[in-house]
Amino acid sequence: MQTSEILFLITSSVVSYLFGSIPWALIIGKLFFNKDIRQYGSKNLGGTNAGRVLGAKAGVSVMALDILKVVFAGLFITYLLVPLFNLAITKTTSESIYISLLFGVLGHCYPLFASFRGGKAVSVAVGFLLFTNPFLVLVFAVSFFSLLKLTKIVSLSSMTSMVLTSIVSFIPFIFTIMLHNLKPSLYFNLAIILITILLIFRHRENVKRIINKNERKITWM
Repeated sequence: MQTSEILFLITSSVVSYLFGSIPWALIIGKLFFNKDIRQYGSKNLGGTNAGRVLGAKAGVSVMALDILKVVFAGLFITYLLVPLFNLAITKTTSESIYISLLFGVLGHCYPLFASFRGGKAVSVAVGFLLFTNPFLVLVFAVSFFSLLKLTKIVSLSSMTSMVLTSIVSFIPFIFTIMLHNLKPSLYFNLAIILITILLIFRHRENVKRIINKNERKITWM
């Protein structure tokens, strides 16, 4: 990699991490409900916990904003930083963008602006897919809601759907459906796999409860 490409990767990774660190659940909880949701429910800054603690509208708002913060990070990097560093969207640049967006996911899970206590990576995983390959969002959504209908367990549906999505991402046709002129690369698949691993790791307590058959189930579906 050239010096400009290395500097681009470092800068875009920092920018993406900062975008990911925006704790929307904490902001909405304190601003509109005078609550720090890290002290309630599962104590994480995800949309599911926000919905349980603050209500359905707040939960949906948090999920949407968490999805969009990764999308906006990608847009900022692609349409502002790429020209700023006098680069083009090549395979190397695309791979740097995939890597940098991983830092956005890490920022959500371990946010600088919320004492490194964040969410469980589901919404930001969707944000990554939405920015890079929207067909995989459809794969995730169909599998998630189908599993949720069967199991009534959000965490199990999220983990299983992300594993399925990471597998489907290797299908050649789907592998080439990229947005923003991004180039297909195994870095893209690797990023999805790493996000999946992180998502499962962040749900480790849920996994224990699922095994012990005491994980909370939804009642609205």
